[in-house]
Amino acid sequence: MKQDREVKPNRDQKRTFKLTFGAHRLQAAGTWTDQREVTWKQLTKILTEHREGLKDGPCIVPATLRKPKRKQEYAEEIALLALDSDCGHTLEEIATRVKKHGYAAIIHSTHSHMTTTTTIGRPEYDKFNGSPEDYLLQKKHYLPKVADGAKIIMENTEEVTLEHHPCPKYRVFMWLDRRWKASDFENQEAAINAWRERYKAAAHHLDLIVDSSCSDPNRLFFLPRHKSGAPFETMVIEGTDFPIWGLPAIPDEEPQKTQDPPKQQPNHDDQTDVIGAFNQKYSIQSILEHNGYKKHGHKYLAPTSSSKMPGISIKDGRAFSHHESDPLYGGDARHSHDAFSAFRILEHGGDMREAVRAAVKDLGIDSKKGQAIPHLHQGIRRAGILIQRIGSLKLLNGQF
Repeated sequence: MKQDREVKPNRDQKRTFKLTFGAHRLQAAGTWTDQREVTWKQLTKILTEHREGLKDGPCIVPATLRKPKRKQEYAEEIALLALDSDCGHTLEEIATRVKKHGYAAIIHSTHSHMTTTTTIGRPEYDKFNGSPEDYLLQKKHYLPKVADGAKIIMENTEEVTLEHHPCPKYRVFMWLDRRWKASDFENQEAAINAWRERYKAAAHHLDLIVDSSCSDPNRLFFLPRHKSGAPFETMVIEGTDFPIWGLPAIPDEEPQKTQDPPKQQPNHDDQTDVIGAFNQKYSIQSILEHNGYKKHGHKYLAPTSSSKMPGISIKDGRAFSHHESDPLYGGDARHSHDAFSAFRILEHGGDMREAVRAAVKDLGIDSKKGQAIPHLHQGIRRAGILIQRIGSLKLLNGQF
């Protein structure tokens, strides 16, 4: 059933920008010469005309190219941001995030919209030590409502096919307030890296899980098409240009650990890693349960969850939260927490200093015996805090 939404015009119809058009994905090098200058109104028509057909076919590259080859080194200028949301966000969820900030956007479903199967190469799947559901959550970054209960329905020596709930998939186009220009940077490599960083910052700002491979400046996007009889959706949102250069950088994540350390009493030698000692004493499961998280099979349900579907998985001593209402959810399904990280967020509001202070007290580290914590400007960034014998307990040049 077709599910087209009402198309509303953007406030500015006269401004133009350039795009590169192609006939199909495998178009020969040297033939990417179709660069057109279009208005927002014209682009709206192009990106909301959903046609029946194969996935591969007419496409656009948001960048202009210095040479007629679709290579990163020839990307010259980008005026249009294209985000691929293929993890399960609904049209309403995406639109709410865009409208929250007042941005203009064109959204359309992709060719694989509402698919119920995902096929993975056999070698890749065999490397993963976990259930089909966990694979979709941790590797494909699908939302719990899509991955819940996933199972293998077909496998051979080449591929593994997983069945899951229907997965909404959309493409979101937004007009930039200031263009990316390769000439603004020291060299092409610096320009490419800057675009990739801004792409991720945009997804983080909108709280969307997107396909990071689409951050290449030479990426192509197929024009809207759907299989025969398949559902499709489009929406145009009125608003302002997207301020991609004014967005804050994505906060650094704490380093990942490869395995859950054995439980043992902390060692109070001359140099003690407080976070390491805390993680040795407590498991991530114990911190979650202490804070009201309920275990359902091999997963946990956040106390703030409205769906009542367990969306927190545990792997290698770290919690991966897929509940958007959960304080542990970082806006990206790849973000994870060890015991101390969860303790810091759930019991101390994310305050590193307070969490360390409480951990020191819990571990029984005695400042009277001369143990102390040095400056934390490096330790906080690396999530590692050392206690050293320097005569008194201090923190960031202040009394602990």
